[in-house]
Amino acid sequence: LGFDNDVAPWNDVNVRRAMFMLVPQEEIVKRVYFGWAKLATGTYLSNSWAFNPDATQPTYDPQAALKLLDEAGIVPDANGVRLRFTIDDSINFGMREMSQFLQEHWKQFGIEVTVNSIEWGAFTDKVLIRGDFDACIAGGLHGPEPDMFSTFMETGKFRNTYNYSNPRVDELFELARQTADRGTRKEYYG
Repeated sequence: LGFDNDVAPWNDVNVRRAMFMLVPQEEIVKRVYFGWAKLATGTYLSNSWAFNPDATQPTYDPQAALKLLDEAGIVPDANGVRLRFTIDDSINFGMREMSQFLQEHWKQFGIEVTVNSIEWGAFTDKVLIRGDFDACIAGGLHGPEPDMFSTFMETGKFRNTYNYSNPRVDELFELARQTADRGTRKEYYG
């Protein structure tokens, strides 16, 4: 799940954090992937040498999430709707089912989602090339080299679909490229 960080309200880190706090990941593993998926607990897969078991991500906490949305001025209107947006997804690998799950789940919080499930070529053009989306469900391969993930996270990189930009993250990726010492690189990637 990702948002276009260049446009409101997604350009507010607390709004993005709130939305992730409204994602019941364990329930998605059970209901969308029938228990076959493994819950991600960090940026890198648990079998990667760069995996950091101490990395954290927002946990499911609807009460705290709604407070963050309220503080950002995203409050329910007269009809109880606080936010409307579209999730684009490709029809691959459970992405459509995850979009539909979130659409249904978020209704209870006053969040109305339109799901736009399209074939991979159209998704690539609309989301990955043109960046024409509010939110999307997307993924990518993680190979044995952790730096491959930089193309998704570094400012201006070709796979940085979400327009994420953080000078410190950019610096850490660059520092990791400047050494061959795996322990040092793991600290930068962690």
